[in-house]
Amino acid sequence: MFCYILIFCQVTCTICSMENIGQYNGYQISRGGGFIYDVPQICIDMGQLRRTPFAVDYFPGDTREEEVHLALQPISAASLAFENNRLKVEQALQGIASSVFDRFDLPRFGGIDIGSGATGAMVHQFLKPLINASSWSEVDVNPHAVAENRRRHPDARVFTGSYLNLEQAQGLPAKVDMITGLSSLDSTQFIPKALGEIRKKLHVGGFLLHIQDVRPGLGTPIRELEHMGIKPPFDAYTLRSNVNIEEPLVYQTHEGLLSVGELFKRNLGRLIEEQHGLRLLVSDWFSARRNTPDPAKGGSAYHMNIHLRGIPRLLDEVSVVVTLAQRIA
Repeated sequence: MFCYILIFCQVTCTICSMENIGQYNGYQISRGGGFIYDVPQICIDMGQLRRTPFAVDYFPGDTREEEVHLALQPISAASLAFENNRLKVEQALQGIASSVFDRFDLPRFGGIDIGSGATGAMVHQFLKPLINASSWSEVDVNPHAVAENRRRHPDARVFTGSYLNLEQAQGLPAKVDMITGLSSLDSTQFIPKALGEIRKKLHVGGFLLHIQDVRPGLGTPIRELEHMGIKPPFDAYTLRSNVNIEEPLVYQTHEGLLSVGELFKRNLGRLIEEQHGLRLLVSDWFSARRNTPDPAKGGSAYHMNIHLRGIPRLLDEVSVVVTLAQRIA
């Protein structure tokens, strides 16, 4: 999803248990817990969300139907506008990626980025200081996105193809040690199929790194709710985005409020654990935090492309879902 929400708030925030990893790009990088678990309640308290029954009338019936639908989507003004907002937290996202690369000594040459989109942001922005970008291949099912990515990065290796059928994507290496994705696997209703394709493309010992920094598509949170035994219509808190779309941000469950980001994290992590030949190494929230320039005005938080401002604490914070898996067979 490529919508951007700006919310001004005055609330007291909870700091949950977090593991401090280290300093990167001027940010303290932490894993787990943190401010992200306050976001749903903050938005509810501020009257930004509407509680309503929610159900989805249509999902693609098979992978081919989904691929055709994604390939026909134009590059929207909303997605390009969101690019500018993502750039505002570029240093924080780079810091989070750096911490994961360092901790797990991830490969830095000759990988593939899946669902690279129109901007190629994962390769050309957030991983640029960490990898040999010229050796990386990028693939996207949408030819409009591929054309725009090639226009911006004429020397890049950008190909048209689907991560649901990587073997048929012409131009990609036969096998690699690293596959990356930035908010890409949330677009499919067929994650197990995608994970199977990724596993086949990786050498044994190779890694999949996926970072989710925007609100996921509708499908993965709903699939996880169904796995929890919750049936539609779902008890949802929805918001109206800047492109006038009513979308859920939070669902009420028997565990309490669960954000769409949390449900996506659980869904992808669970499906990796169920995928033969893959081992889940990380499935967690990562945060980048730093002192604000003006503590009197409070900090700001970037969470799943929601931008919260005026928070009465001395930190700026960016939070994303990091998933890391390794092929073991």
